[in-house]
Amino acid sequence: MRGKHKLALAAGVVVLAAAPTVYVLQERAEAAEREALEQAVEELFQAEADRDVAGRTELVEPDRVWQKFDAEAVGFDVTRDGSRATVDVTQTVTMYTTDRRGGDLRAEVPSVATRILVFESVDGDWRMVEDVTERELAD
Repeated sequence: MRGKHKLALAAGVVVLAAAPTVYVLQERAEAAEREALEQAVEELFQAEADRDVAGRTELVEPDRVWQKFDAEAVGFDVTRDGSRATVDVTQTVTMYTTDRRGGDLRAEVPSVATRILVFESVDGDWRMVEDVTERELAD
């Protein structure tokens, strides 16, 4: 009986010792997944900003020249549902301009918007499948 008790105690110690390792691995996997999702959102925002040809001319002061847009995702809130993730995020887009000679690089006042996007994980990559911003914010 004493041997069985020692064996059960040893098995319990092994389980307790392994539990933190499993938790740490799961936590790291979740952090890596969240980082990949954040990167996908920022890449989407940057691509949208880069396609904004109208903003390059309409928003620039007459004596300034558009140089680039920088898009960021801040205030990231994620709700998971299987392979899908709904992301409630604040998008900021900052336009940079120079004078006509290319000097005096200046960040203009950023535009800020709340976006609610649905992403889907496909082979470890996140891709946006739906922009539900208008529908969600109207409710």
